[in-house]
Amino acid sequence: MIGSAALAKRQFPLFKVYGLLEPGPVVLLTTAHQGKANVMTMSWHTMMEFEPPRVGCVVSNRHVSFDALEPTRQVAVEDEVTGAASAWTMRRSA
Repeated sequence: MIGSAALAKRQFPLFKVYGLLEPGPVVLLTTAHQGKANVMTMSWHTMMEFEPPRVGCVVSNRHVSFDALEPTRQVAVEDEVTGAASAWTMRRSA
């Protein structure tokens, strides 16, 4: 049994995120808008740039996460294995 301390979320520096994402783990993408939170699993993502750190991903406009992402541009991404989490402001590609 794993203790709750081992599962505690912790901040992770953005400039080190690429080391966790490069192997391609499944991550949790968390969004919230108007009191509604949503978590979705995401296995397709890629590092677009290392400094400053930029992560590329696709969220379909048919997914409930898109409804929160569109107006807020805010997202948290967590590696479900290590518990490392980072928050980003997203940019939409044309």
